[in-house]
Amino acid sequence: MLAADPAAAVQRREKGQRDARVEVWTEQSGTAALAGRDLPPAAALAADQRIDALARRLRAAGAAGPLGQLRAHVYTALLLGESVESLCPRPSSSPSAGPLAGSVNLTMPLSSLLGTDEGPGEVPGFGPLDAGACRSLAAAVAARRGGRWCLTITDSRGRAVGHGCAQQAPQGASWALLVKITDLASGSCAPRHSQHQDGNAGYRPSRRLRHLIESRHRTCVFRSCRRAASRCDADHTVPYHLGGATCRCNLAPSCKR
Repeated sequence: MLAADPAAAVQRREKGQRDARVEVWTEQSGTAALAGRDLPPAAALAADQRIDALARRLRAAGAAGPLGQLRAHVYTALLLGESVESLCPRPSSSPSAGPLAGSVNLTMPLSSLLGTDEGPGEVPGFGPLDAGACRSLAAAVAARRGGRWCLTITDSRGRAVGHGCAQQAPQGASWALLVKITDLASGSCAPRHSQHQDGNAGYRPSRRLRHLIESRHRTCVFRSCRRAASRCDADHTVPYHLGGATCRCNLAPSCKR
């Protein structure tokens, strides 16, 4: 193909590079995958060679484990801004998660977060995680001052029934586990559920209201659709132009299809 139409091959490569991205997804074993896609070939090859060279240096310094595992440790350490040399004293361990920036939403039973149960949880947009991994993720978020994490409480059938967010105190080093829980029930509309309560009346939901909707429904509400709620529209069940309210009991994530 390259020899038959070099110009077309260049166009395909350039088009692909305009779609460059980093993707994360779950593996069948319960672990995670992180990959750069549609990268410039020269940059990707150079990065791969650097990872390989550092992994071989670790092995020569006495780090245990197969080369593939050492390459994975180096890859993670570089992305987290950690020293690759720090892997030598603890060769059998993986690089720590490090502090996470931004906001993370965990959907899991409260008992699992507190360590009294081992029920699995989920990170919207990523997938399911075992209870230990969820607790580790919460600790990684808590390690960064000013970070934010949210907890969606589920009932025995896995349905979201409550949601709250905790934020680290400006001068403190620990998280308060007491968060104000918002009822996520989607029954009949009541004044407390209205958009006005969230500070912005009208057709478009506020950021807070949309956050609550996406916490209650993690995917498109159409039965066979699994598109993440964050990639859907906040759709009015009763159309807005027919008098439908912009409230938690009249909004649900629905993809354009």
